[in-house]
Amino acid sequence: MPELSVVIPTYNRASALGRCLATLYKQSLPKDAYEVIVVVDGSTDETQAVLESQPEGCTPRVVWQENRGPGAARNAGVESARGEVCVFVDDDVLADEHLLATHLRRQRESSGVVGIGTLQVDADGASCGLARYLLRWLSGARRQLEQGLRAPTYTDCWSGNLSVARRAFLDAGGFATDLPRYEDLDLGYRLQAAGLRLEFWPDARGREDFGKSFESIARDLTQAGIASVMLARREPGIIEELPLGRYAGPGTLTLLARRLLLAAGMPTGVLSRMSTVFDRTPWEERWYSFLVDYFYWRGVKAAADRGTWTKLTACR
Repeated sequence: MPELSVVIPTYNRASALGRCLATLYKQSLPKDAYEVIVVVDGSTDETQAVLESQPEGCTPRVVWQENRGPGAARNAGVESARGEVCVFVDDDVLADEHLLATHLRRQRESSGVVGIGTLQVDADGASCGLARYLLRWLSGARRQLEQGLRAPTYTDCWSGNLSVARRAFLDAGGFATDLPRYEDLDLGYRLQAAGLRLEFWPDARGREDFGKSFESIARDLTQAGIASVMLARREPGIIEELPLGRYAGPGTLTLLARRLLLAAGMPTGVLSRMSTVFDRTPWEERWYSFLVDYFYWRGVKAAADRGTWTKLTACR
């Protein structure tokens, strides 16, 4: 019986999944100590062929389901898991050879803990300026944890490299299945509220093979705004930990520009074409910081009723 179960949700990323699996079957941890569970969330690409072509001895257990989102996929994986500890790995993550051994060792040493591994990214190899900016920001946030400049919070519970005892996960209710984003942040919040400690383990390393386009990042950010409103309705105290509580943070001109874009409902495609003007210039950082905020607040505006929007933004 394996002691550890690796749960990977996947949707239409066959090539990335193949690379991810290759690293998970080259671990320093003995193969009989862990199992790999791939939950195929309604994929229509070559995922089945990739799974069937795995080398002997490197075949994961596969759970098939209709497309219900990554939260539901991870829940299905945990339900079928046989290990006492579950490690969540995204299908675009390339695991260091000691990643699983580190999670298992640390979980053995400390009961009642949520283990947050680190993910390295290559900003220079990103597909667009928005991706470069986002990856630089993520690298900075992870660097703060690696250098011990701050303690981890539930906002750091990235599901791409995360471990928790299966029983604690089930007792907390698993991942929310109704949120369009932030289901990992929400889980971290509930696990911490249940008394689990959040620990950052820099020696549990992976590398994220980030290949998202401008349009997909914009969609993710907008969905994050929608999810934030949904979470704030459930747990009002969460607002201060999210961008929801910081609408008026930028300067006056930046705030005015954001309000104008939100009022106009500027399409993503137009902003994508405009962005090429700022790429690789001194203005790149400021422009993409502005866009990240715009896309997020576009989602907030779509999800919030008029009273909530006015309260959050003081727009009258």
